[in-house]
Amino acid sequence: MKKIVALLAVLMILPMVSAALTVTEPAPVYNVGDTLSVAVHVEAAEDTNAFLEARLVCDGSDEVLYRSPEQLDAGEAKDVSISFVLDPLLLGGLQGACQIQAGYGTEIASTGSFSISDTVDVTFDLERNVAPGSTVAVSGTAVKQNGQAVTGTAELTIEDLGISQEVEVVGGTFSASFTVPVDARGQNYNLEVRAVERQGDVVINSGTQGKLFAVLQVVSSLDIALQELSVVPGNPIKYTVLLSDQAGEGIAAEVGVDVVDSSGEILLTERVQTGEGQTLDIDTTQLPGEWFLETTYEDLSGSKGFLVEELAKVNAVLDENGTLVMTNVGNVPYLKPLTISLSGIERDLDVDLDYGEEVQYALEAPDGSYDILVISGGETRELGNVALTGSAISVEELKRSFSGNLMMVFWLVLLLGLGVVAVIVYRKVRKKIFFGKTPVDVSMRKDSAGEERNGEFGDRQEVAAVVLHLRRYEELKRKKALASVEQALDEAVSMGGKLHGVGDERVVLFAPLFTHEEDNSLKAVKAARAVEKVLVVHNSSGKEKIDFGIGVNVGEMVVERHDGKTKFTSVGTTMVDAKRLSKSAKKQVLLSQDAHGKTTGKVKVSREGLGWRLSGVPERVDDVHVRRAVEGHKAAGGKKK
Repeated sequence: MKKIVALLAVLMILPMVSAALTVTEPAPVYNVGDTLSVAVHVEAAEDTNAFLEARLVCDGSDEVLYRSPEQLDAGEAKDVSISFVLDPLLLGGLQGACQIQAGYGTEIASTGSFSISDTVDVTFDLERNVAPGSTVAVSGTAVKQNGQAVTGTAELTIEDLGISQEVEVVGGTFSASFTVPVDARGQNYNLEVRAVERQGDVVINSGTQGKLFAVLQVVSSLDIALQELSVVPGNPIKYTVLLSDQAGEGIAAEVGVDVVDSSGEILLTERVQTGEGQTLDIDTTQLPGEWFLETTYEDLSGSKGFLVEELAKVNAVLDENGTLVMTNVGNVPYLKPLTISLSGIERDLDVDLDYGEEVQYALEAPDGSYDILVISGGETRELGNVALTGSAISVEELKRSFSGNLMMVFWLVLLLGLGVVAVIVYRKVRKKIFFGKTPVDVSMRKDSAGEERNGEFGDRQEVAAVVLHLRRYEELKRKKALASVEQALDEAVSMGGKLHGVGDERVVLFAPLFTHEEDNSLKAVKAARAVEKVLVVHNSSGKEKIDFGIGVNVGEMVVERHDGKTKFTSVGTTMVDAKRLSKSAKKQVLLSQDAHGKTTGKVKVSREGLGWRLSGVPERVDDVHVRRAVEGHKAAGGKKK
């Protein structure tokens, strides 16, 4: 009975099967751009007239690959080969786990699962620790997920260093090299390699791999910054030892400092921390002349001279016997007149005291008590009240003496000093000047009243720096196309900036010492804007084009003034970052992160590359300096007025 039921079930099912349908299996992995081929076999169980259709199905979405009407008689079979390129346009974004589904009449057949990917696996080798200024080699492979080698390009990018280059990938391999800037900061950097395969201009497969490498911190400069270049004995001299790396960033270390007096003798050696302010006391009796602070670190040395001024000073006291005692406590012979007042009765003295000499005077007056005053150069010193006897007012010298052997030491030092003149001259010659790491001379300009502005020596100040970088400078110079550059810089200087630099790099610095404003960031941005507008107008006039870039940064600098000149010492990377921005700017102004932070809401910017591009300045900020720069340039026909 059971066999009869099973047979009846089979007989009932057979009429429902119109055809037999099979599909060959594809490869397990394909990349975009590959050719996918399958074969479909269909055999009709009865006369059938229907569409034979094949679809690509990926994660619930599908695309029709093949559709054709087929009329088959009962028992007739047909084989259809379907081959197609996995073109991005055909795929329409289909990727991931996929299968081919075929259908004919009521029959459906599917392949097993396979994957479609646009991924490239990138690997490369890179030295992990490199020195600034060195050339670094990179080699690697780029293989698609289907196991086939990439033929295309590899893009190498180090964003923090502004490095970008493209090399060919042939047979799945590539090699490249890049040079680390000599002023690169000592830190970790990320090298990103992106391998791409294109179909025309369209990227069809790509992959990215990043690796960290470290640029070593190298000690590059050692210098001493002085708050003042001369000191009156009795006052301290303040200084800071500056130890910097290749990027101008300070390095903390302990160094020894020798204090050398004008005779060439080392009076003191002390250990100090770099970057920290130090105070050196100068006694009133110390020898006058040029002194030096000298320091060394590894194979570097630094020296800075300062002047100990001459001091003529006498100390007057009354001893227990009422005798007036005067001592030369200065560093040169004392040859000045003094007035001694005994309760208003004055007597003049011509005092002649050698270095370290002491003289005693007997005071006589009619019996009584007297207030004793010493008057010199408008200064009055009260010595106290003393009881005197005598018949008349008089001040008589009793005896002279020296403090120990000071006089003999003084003359001995003078004689020895003649023998070390050559040493002092040698020290002057061997002193070095560094830009960005040690002070650079910048001629002081005068304000509108014609007087030099007062300022402290060696102050740490927040300075706003504007750097103009000129490309093809020699060509511009040869074609005499620099008049507009000079005019643009004149406008920046007229806003309170100090200009230095020649050739293809010009720097305008805005410091509180000159502008009398604590925050000069907006002033520097306006100056950069004025320079940019003059050069843009020049380029639109049909003359020789000026290719330029402008960078603006804000940071600390040590500012020293002496004899009408100013020296700047960059602290950290104030100048390095400004220069880097100017070199990456393309006929535009780029602000550093610090400059952007200080001018947020005051100017219009947009993020670009290493900085923030200045795209607009509101009218209330775009003041007379900017308008005057442009109008003046137009009126002069692009020539310097």
